[in-house]
Amino acid sequence: MRTVIYVLLATAILLAYPLAGQGAAAALPAAGLHETLLSGGDWKLGSFEFGEGERRAAFQASFDDSGFRPAQVPGEVQLQLGLKGMDRYYQSKTLSLVNQKEWWYRKHFVVAKEDAGKLLRLKFEGGDYFVTVWLNGEKLGEHEGGSASFWFDVSSKLKYSNENYLAVKVTCPWVPEGRAFTEYLKGSFGLTIPGSVLKFPTLPYFLGPKWDGVPGYGNAVFPMGLYRDVKLVTSLPEVITDLFVWTKAFNADGSATLRISGKILNARPQETSATLDLEIVPETFSGEPIALPKQFLDLQPGETNFDTEVVAKKAHLWWTWDLGRPDLYKLKAVISPQSAGGTVSREAVFGIRTISRNPDMSYWLNGKRLFLKGAWYPMGDYYGSLPTRQIYEKDLIYYQAANLNHIVNHTVVEKPEFYDLCDRLGILVIVQMPFNQFGPLEVLGPSNPRKDIFVKNALRQVDDIVTEHRNHPSIMEWAPLAEAHEKTGGGWGVGTASFSNYDYDSFVQAIGKLVEKLGGHRGDGHRGWLSRAFQCPDGIRFRVWQRFSARDGKPAEGISAARLVVDRE
Repeated sequence: MRTVIYVLLATAILLAYPLAGQGAAAALPAAGLHETLLSGGDWKLGSFEFGEGERRAAFQASFDDSGFRPAQVPGEVQLQLGLKGMDRYYQSKTLSLVNQKEWWYRKHFVVAKEDAGKLLRLKFEGGDYFVTVWLNGEKLGEHEGGSASFWFDVSSKLKYSNENYLAVKVTCPWVPEGRAFTEYLKGSFGLTIPGSVLKFPTLPYFLGPKWDGVPGYGNAVFPMGLYRDVKLVTSLPEVITDLFVWTKAFNADGSATLRISGKILNARPQETSATLDLEIVPETFSGEPIALPKQFLDLQPGETNFDTEVVAKKAHLWWTWDLGRPDLYKLKAVISPQSAGGTVSREAVFGIRTISRNPDMSYWLNGKRLFLKGAWYPMGDYYGSLPTRQIYEKDLIYYQAANLNHIVNHTVVEKPEFYDLCDRLGILVIVQMPFNQFGPLEVLGPSNPRKDIFVKNALRQVDDIVTEHRNHPSIMEWAPLAEAHEKTGGGWGVGTASFSNYDYDSFVQAIGKLVEKLGGHRGDGHRGWLSRAFQCPDGIRFRVWQRFSARDGKPAEGISAARLVVDRE
């Protein structure tokens, strides 16, 4: 027997839910790490024709930027130019031509003399899309993407007790030079629909996006800029750069075996020794801390990996809000280098849970069958700098009030606050990675000379995104493609369109292997699970962002609500 459930958003019900709890554990030593916020209103912003900024040496401290305008960072160029209201979205010459130039951010700042000899990292929480950075006239490097943070070691490049000059060039052209348009990892902002966009036999293959989710059918808004905070992070030369906790197994006595891994960067030119202390404390409930045995590490120059296991007795599990409490823990890691008189710590909030999907498409959370009730979360805002924790919280509580226990995070990697709130509210998230919804298309064709370059860069961006967010228990799946799927009889496509000429199989498999590796397991559903596509066998059809028929999963006319069709047990 089949049951049809119509999923509708609540608009007037607001449910209160506890977002934090008090832990009873004693804190470990202080962080030994300091962040100086370089964001603010003292930046300057100017533009040039492509290539002209470097020719005019806009990266030099002596460059005359008196013609630049003041700019608030973080923010997109479109907002920093003063566009307001619907002028930010409606097609206009001013808005469209933003992406036809390169934009330069400039700022100067002072670093204290006392920080000499420490590790100082210039960190960008988010830059969209092609970013090149100079400090005191010296090029630090380049970064491509808009969904993950990146940083540069500037310890030896700073002028202590003197002015330091930072210059950042950002570009995001409608037609990227020498590459395909669908190489962009900008989610639906780079949407290219096969058959509805003018296609060329050579690069860039397509001219611009076509997405009806924004005014101008996607041809007006193409966000770009330093849209998240810029920081100067000061610490000892030894610093923890990654912490990851995943649930390895549940045990018969009610305990859980956890696997802990991490990375320590030794920025010194020589080997040093350090001790590592790990402690797990409750984050959202009261309980006793779990102290792990002290580890003694030899740190070679560069990165050193560490891993260990611990058994959490009477484990408090993370549940969706409709099945139980979404309890969270916090891992505190402290390193004490023998070569320095101090410590540096890092923390990671995590949940103890497993999630799996059986061949019959049933989902199981912590061994208990889970009935998924979900909807599409398009994005917090067209401009990623604007959503606040309060905005996210309001959105998610409304979703919860609509009786939903999961959402589809549609091709836009939101701020960390979004996923933290999903953790604390007990809402599962399927993260659609920021590829074109239909996949890279011609980029994976046999004639594209940049195919291998694209795949390498795409995997690097996927690595960054997953590593940055993999501790969130709310994230249940990583989906590389939002619309393209494996067709019956083999091959890939959408509807009647076939992508058989494109090497989607090896591309998706490469992402799957990477996600499984970063998830720390075999890919059997504990965490970091890759969803090849959101297609289900007969008996279950799940599409909440499109209208699909109950019988065959094809688009249907006249269906005004998202539908979830399941076989009754």
